Amino acid sequence: MAKQIISIGYKIPGIQTYSFISSQSLLDSDVIVFSPELPYSSRDPFQGKTTYDESTSFHIKDATSHWHQELTTALTSGKTVFVFWKQYEKFYVQTGNKRTEGTGRTAQIYNIVDIFDNYHFLPLQTPEMISSTGNKIKFIHHPAFVTFWNEYKEFLGFESYFNEPIEKPLFVTTTGDKVIGGLFALGQGHLVILP
Repeated sequence: MAKQIISIGYKIPGIQTYSFISSQSLLDSDVIVFSPELPYSSRDPFQGKTTYDESTSFHIKDATSHWHQELTTALTSGKTVFVFWKQYEKFYVQTGNKRTEGTGRTAQIYNIVDIFDNYHFLPLQTPEMISSTGNKIKFIHHPAFVTFWNEYKEFLGFESYFNEPIEKPLFVTTTGDKVIGGLFALGQGHLVILP
């Protein structure tokens, strides 16, 4: 029987694709392809980082919580999740709380924000991610990914890397051996991060 594949945020011809803001269940699939594309426009920057308005902040946190739960359930039950590792991005979301300074007509109201990132949905702890781009990649031989490497090595690049080693790296930078793709086990399933 053919494997059922669902893609979130990454268009694949012939595969059902859903947006990051959908409430799609992942339990209908055997294999999940995930790309952390946030389909939102931003507000004024705060301390040099993108800041989202209150409504968008709510949607980002809600969608992130949904995917965290869905991915946890999918992996625990033995599914395979492939994450295309887009650029790691930190940004600010509003908490819904406000702070007032001053009184009367001179009072100013400030929105309280929290730092967030586009990989908050991952259901496991990873080493620190660093946003950095390049296209020179070294394959750490793993039999399950030989065909992938042979077919796509000329088209691969990276947008982020792990700042520390991981247990099962798949791809590293050619200098410095920084991990840019790896395999993580969770429950009965596997999370695969690909450049």
